[in-house]
Amino acid sequence: MLLMIAMVPVALSDWYLRRISNSLNLVILLAALCVFFSEHSLSYQTWLINAALALCITLPGYLRGAMGGGDVKLLLALSPAWNPVHFMLVFAVGIGTLLTILAAAQAISSCRRPVTGRLLTAAPLQRGLPVGTAIFVGMILTAMISAAGLIV
Repeated sequence: MLLMIAMVPVALSDWYLRRISNSLNLVILLAALCVFFSEHSLSYQTWLINAALALCITLPGYLRGAMGGGDVKLLLALSPAWNPVHFMLVFAVGIGTLLTILAAAQAISSCRRPVTGRLLTAAPLQRGLPVGTAIFVGMILTAMISAAGLIV
C-alpha cells in the first residue's frame, strides 16, 4: 500500500510532464526497500534478478530514445519490491492496459466526435508512452486481481 501511494505523484508527473524526477525515484526506492525488508519471501537474489529484468526492459528503449532515464531509474527503484514474476506481471499488465486505453481514445477521436475531458486524448502517445503511469496502473490491477484470488 505504501508503494502504491508513493507511485501516485510519479504516475501524475509522467502522464502530464513525461518526466520522473530523481527525488520521486528516491521516494519509490525507499518505499520498495520498506517492502523488501518487511517481506520474508524476498531475497537479494530476487532483487538482482529484477534489476537485470528492469535493465533488459528499459535500456533498449532508452538507447533508441523511446524511453527516458527516469523510466529506467523507476524500474530499477521498484526492483526490490516484488518477486520476478510479479515484477513482470505489473509491467505487462500496466503497459497493455495503458496501450489499450490510449488506442481506444485515439479510435474515438478519429471518429470526429468531440472527446470530453483532458485524460482521453490521443496526445499522450505522440509524446511517448508514460511508463510511470503504466506501472501505476499495473500495480492497481494486479493488486485487484490478487485480492480476487486469481493470482498469488
